[in-house]
Amino acid sequence: NYKKYDCYVIPHGLIIPEGLKQTPRTYNPLPNILFFGQIIRSKGVDNLINACLKIVPEKYNKLFIVGRHFYTIDKNICPEKIIFVDDYIPENEIYKFFNEADILVLPYTIATQSGVVTIGIAACLPMICTEVGGLKEQLVPGNEAIFVNPDSESIKEGIVKLIENQELYESDRKSTRLNSSHLVISYAVFCLKKK
Repeated sequence: NYKKYDCYVIPHGLIIPEGLKQTPRTYNPLPNILFFGQIIRSKGVDNLINACLKIVPEKYNKLFIVGRHFYTIDKNICPEKIIFVDDYIPENEIYKFFNEADILVLPYTIATQSGVVTIGIAACLPMICTEVGGLKEQLVPGNEAIFVNPDSESIKEGIVKLIENQELYESDRKSTRLNSSHLVISYAVFCLKKK
C-alpha cells in the first residue's frame, strides 16, 4: 500500500579520527599491513593470516590485526610477523594504527558497507578489499582499492601486487586522496507515501 516517489542519494561522511594523518603515504618497500575491526568469522581474518603466511617474510614488515576477538585465533602462529591487538580500541586511539599502516586490508567474506573503509579513505591508504557486498559501492576499483576474491590466495596476490609495484601503490594513494574530498559512500533513501 505504498507508492514509491523520488529517490535521493545521501552521501555518508568520512570517519576521521582525531590525529589521523590525511596525506598520501610514501611508498614503503617493507610495509605494515593493517586489519582493523571486530574479529568475527565474516571478516575473513583467517584468510588474511593465511595470505600473509604465504608471502615471503622479507616482503613486509608486520601484519597488525587490531580489534576485539569474538572467536579463538592462534596468536602464536607467527609472532615475529603477525601482531594481535585483541581489545576494543577507544576512539581517541584509532589514529595510531592507521598512521603506522601502509596498506589496509578488508578480507571480508560477507559485507554490506564498512566504516573502516571511510577511515582508510580519509587516511589515504591503499586498500585490498574482497569483492563482496557493498564494498565496491564505497571504493573505485583499480583507483582506490585492489579488489580480490575472498580467499587467501587472491588476498596474497593483491597484497604482493601492491608491495611490488610502487607506481600502483602511489596511484592508489593519490586516487584515495582525491576521492576523499567528495564522499564516495552513499545510501539510497526511498521516499514512500501511503496510497
